[in-house]
Amino acid sequence: MIGEPEDGLALWRVGYHADPLGFTPLEIYEFSHRFDDLHRRFRTLYCAELAETCLREVLADFRPNLAAQRRHIERYGPQAVEDFTPAPVTAQWRVQHVLIRATVRLDGP
Repeated sequence: MIGEPEDGLALWRVGYHADPLGFTPLEIYEFSHRFDDLHRRFRTLYCAELAETCLREVLADFRPNLAAQRRHIERYGPQAVEDFTPAPVTAQWRVQHVLIRATVRLDGP
């Protein structure tokens, strides 16, 4: 596999700067992501083989949905255009989130 060193599989992750490879604390985790366990027995860390893929996955939520914006403006009037931030990925977000390389080692059957 691409980027696989002798001692494990090299992957990329965007995580919170204080613990980029850690799980979100349970008290604030919603189990609402597509690979979460409905019974709340396990959680998933999202990683990718390429740094670009990892960034695209994380930043996808910030893409504007033009149809949804149009419906919002039609419902609430022209002044509702101010509800949309021109730069949703703020400087604060960029400080709090880091792109980090991780090595996955399989230990067991």
